[in-house]
Amino acid sequence: MPASVSLPDIDRIAQEFMQHITALKAREKTQLEFISSMYTDNM
Repeated sequence: MPASVSLPDIDRIAQEFMQHITALKAREKTQLEFISSMYTDNM
């Protein structure tokens, strides 16, 4: 990674990072809903 990174690069990296976090949160949420629905079905 170069020592001097231009601001557009930082902005692009930050946007990709936020999209990645959002996707992870969405996947976690669906997994939690799936697990909780399995538990409620078994009760």
